[in-house]
Amino acid sequence: MTQLYENRVVTKTPVKQWEILKDEKYHPFPPEPFSGEPIGVGETWGELWESHWFKSSVSLLDDFPFDAASRFRPVLSISLGAKEQYEPGPEALLFLNGAPVGGLDANHKEIWFTDDEWQDGQHEILMKGFAGQNVGRRVFKQADVLLVDVLTNELYQALKQAYDIALQLDESSTVRTGLLRLVDDAFLAIDSRYPHSQEFASSVTHALHEFRTSIKNFTGYKELSLPTIHLVGHAHIDVAWLWRIEQTREKAARTFSTVLRLMEEEANFKYIQSQPQLYDYVKSDYPELYKRIGKRVKTGQWEPTGAMWVEADCNIPNGESLVRQILYGKKFFKNEFNVDNHTLWLPDVFGYNWQMPQILRRSGIDSFMTTKISWNQYNRPENDTFWWRGLDGTELLTHFITAPTPDAPNVKFFTYNGVVDAASVFGTWKNYRQKDINQDLLLAFGYGDGGGGPTREMLNAAKNWLDVPGGTSVDFSTVESYFSRLHDKLDENEDVPIWDGELYLEYHRGTYTSQAKNKKLNRQSESLYRDIEFYATLALHLMKTMYPKDLLDEGWKLILLNQFHDIIPGSSIPEVYIDSLEDYERVMSLGTAALHFSVASMFELNSEHPAIIVGNSLSWSVTGYASIPWSHQLENLVAIDEETGEVTALERLQPLDASLPGQSIEGEIAVLRVRDVPPMGWKSLALVPSHTKQLGSPRCQVQELGNQVIVENEVLRMVFNEAGSISEMYDKTNRRQVLPKGEVGNRLVVFEDKPLDYDAWDIDVFYTEKSWIVDNLIRREVKSWADGSVSIVQTWTFLNSQIMQRAMIHPEDSVVSFETEVDWHEHQLMLKVEFPTDLRTNKATCDIQFGNIERPTHSNTSWDAAKFEVCAHKWVDVSERSYGVSLLNNCKYGHDIRGNTLRLTLLKSAIWPDKNADNGVHRFTYAIYPHNGDWYEAQTPRRAYEYNSPLRAFRGGTKPGLRPKYSFCKVESPSVMIEALKQSEEGFATVLRLYEFSGARANCRISFAQALSHVFLCNLLEEEESELTIERNGTEVTLPFKPYQIVTLKVTFAVDGGNV
Repeated sequence: MTQLYENRVVTKTPVKQWEILKDEKYHPFPPEPFSGEPIGVGETWGELWESHWFKSSVSLLDDFPFDAASRFRPVLSISLGAKEQYEPGPEALLFLNGAPVGGLDANHKEIWFTDDEWQDGQHEILMKGFAGQNVGRRVFKQADVLLVDVLTNELYQALKQAYDIALQLDESSTVRTGLLRLVDDAFLAIDSRYPHSQEFASSVTHALHEFRTSIKNFTGYKELSLPTIHLVGHAHIDVAWLWRIEQTREKAARTFSTVLRLMEEEANFKYIQSQPQLYDYVKSDYPELYKRIGKRVKTGQWEPTGAMWVEADCNIPNGESLVRQILYGKKFFKNEFNVDNHTLWLPDVFGYNWQMPQILRRSGIDSFMTTKISWNQYNRPENDTFWWRGLDGTELLTHFITAPTPDAPNVKFFTYNGVVDAASVFGTWKNYRQKDINQDLLLAFGYGDGGGGPTREMLNAAKNWLDVPGGTSVDFSTVESYFSRLHDKLDENEDVPIWDGELYLEYHRGTYTSQAKNKKLNRQSESLYRDIEFYATLALHLMKTMYPKDLLDEGWKLILLNQFHDIIPGSSIPEVYIDSLEDYERVMSLGTAALHFSVASMFELNSEHPAIIVGNSLSWSVTGYASIPWSHQLENLVAIDEETGEVTALERLQPLDASLPGQSIEGEIAVLRVRDVPPMGWKSLALVPSHTKQLGSPRCQVQELGNQVIVENEVLRMVFNEAGSISEMYDKTNRRQVLPKGEVGNRLVVFEDKPLDYDAWDIDVFYTEKSWIVDNLIRREVKSWADGSVSIVQTWTFLNSQIMQRAMIHPEDSVVSFETEVDWHEHQLMLKVEFPTDLRTNKATCDIQFGNIERPTHSNTSWDAAKFEVCAHKWVDVSERSYGVSLLNNCKYGHDIRGNTLRLTLLKSAIWPDKNADNGVHRFTYAIYPHNGDWYEAQTPRRAYEYNSPLRAFRGGTKPGLRPKYSFCKVESPSVMIEALKQSEEGFATVLRLYEFSGARANCRISFAQALSHVFLCNLLEEEESELTIERNGTEVTLPFKPYQIVTLKVTFAVDGGNV
């Protein structure tokens, strides 16, 4: 078989006289004029991350006279270096006469010339070569024009496919015996004495004809009956991973040009490409290539689907981000190609939260595909095709591709980088578990992760499969048509199983924590853009200020880009996070400008103004801290609420944690605690001399006894021990100890973190076997604040690192916050903080997108034990019926909650693919919240939102026509909150996104400050579904909520602006 493959090449003509030119900065096309240095085959080129242009020319007609009826074809064969781990070695985009025609890598080495290109004869060859990810120079290994015997190549493909199919069948099968006999007969018919002789060519022609004739007459296939495997070409292109986004732009161009060339050769070939971000890159870099894609979309060969802007992580992004992923993704495909997506294509994402079915169905998505759950460490799901029932009860048709990993029989993982061979096609069916209800399976074929896509050999294998009766039906398909048929078959089938719960991946648990700075910037960006849209909407209605949509769109797309499933999880090389930091700086810059633009249209902003405006973007009244930049003008001033007469102190402070996202403050700040800021509005406080007013707030009591500090407020009594941990926390109101006897809270613990496989990705279950307590307390400072609060600043050292923390206790609050700065210089050590609780419960409640989920705190089953590290957003809670403890945070996601102990994972510090991951300075805040009742009675979700979308203060007063106290709207339900307030994507309506967070039904009234004109119930894409009745003087609507339901309203007002 190998000899036959080699004999397909009749002649080999070297391509000589190459020039090479280093590309100093990313350029889609070569510089003009091209002035390079000579390079020859066998010479070295390129270092790590470098790109170089190669230039030469070929004259086909000189060596290969054109013959339209010829059985031969000239083929350009090029290799720029050896294959590398996780990546197909050096890669290149090949240009013929200035036009990109295909990608070159270890899996794609040949460019077959068309008849027209052959006839044209003379061609300028340009290559943009990328040296790859490994240190050391590459070797320019090959550059030849091959003359390929097409019939010999076809015979090889046909015989190989038949042989591979035969080997997949049972040894006793007559089909197997018959196929092997036909293959053997074909080889016996070949005159191989002198390859490329006339005798050889004639024998190949005869053998191919006889084999095809025999296959048509072959009847042994009747013994075998297998399903239809629907083939779709695919290239998984990681937007960033072991390469930077700059290289992804080129990977997309290489892959897309390869696919387009294959489509010219095979009209039945279908290809799916997700991720509008990639299309946007190609549209910018290679507009002519992009136009060719559009033409293939119209013919039905190229399928732009998948729904999301990028294939996003589904653990870390908040609910609104996931909505925007789909909103921007579907909008791009609709506007560019007039295509509406109905399938979410996420083959390689590290788990899927429980609200996904509702988010997807309410966005016009009715199907979902992944392969990643097959990577589970301990438990393989029982079903591969099922209804996934979401948190609110919404059901989504879900299908797992079950294609085996090529050339890896012992690997249990299924793949989205499939090939078309007998082992893959048969293996897809063998691995599938719902054989009784479905016999139509999907196989995505093509090289991926770093792109590349299908090969000519894969297409030939598919074509030959159609001609070889192995009992298996194979066809080319699109993803959307596959799922449409699957719906037709299964929608009314009562035997389709249901999975009710999250799709937790029992692997890659470290992705909740790795690259902590990146995760913090994501959380801050989400919070900032939520606030921008709020203030911009108010400014639009109250002052007719232009809504900054262009700024918001640019910022949102950068946020969405950096939620790609190898960026935000922390599993990329360090250079990716350099680029990501620049993106977030741009996000913050755009956001800050948009926020200032909107706020300045409503408020007279002046650093010397005798008032402070405090804004609240949440849908309930908030009491909390706000801050403004400190100036000496604020000395001896207090803030007074002129409506209530309450006086608030201004506390001068150097923050450990960063201030509000988008409100960058260098240096000191003035902090004040403000009561009852109206929902979705503001209140004004006057600044007056402190000697004219008396502070009437209660005060914390603090006592230092030896190495202990005892702090007592109206709710709690706490003892900080000699190591800096909390040795006692007594709830005076509820008369109970929060911590178990003899145990301590807020204990910092470092664990050895050396996973078996993927360092940045994984936390393995045995990590708890080796740990160290951070107890080397070197400094402690206790301070009483003017408003009665107490802060305890403590500093520890651990090996090469230092941790400084400010514990903050307010006189009337049971929330104790820990503002933390860590200067971390460790490797493969994981930092956690733990709070044991004196509670008896076997479950924890965890905040997720648009809701929460209960998870076990025990290991009764292998499914329970596998969840030893879980993802949660703003809070987690353990509660008995009458009492509980919540743990809040402002930028962390990894948690482990076993027994009665809450742990928050703070830093991971992996060494691959970033050898210094998480080294450096980190600032974050978390808080412990003991409370009466369970998490709902304690309103933990609201308290956590107040930590993540805190009050914003501005030095200044309202402009004429605006009142000093204002509320845009109010939600009259304790279990419903507004997640987003924004201008509609189309037109000038106002959009509100709300959700029920308690798991109960609610009848919710929403009242507005202005008279309403129309209120429409919409889906998440803001498409109108029904109109609601406006009540009570035209300012209110009432609507029912089901448990965890997400509701989107589109509102227009009778009169904008006015004295409000």
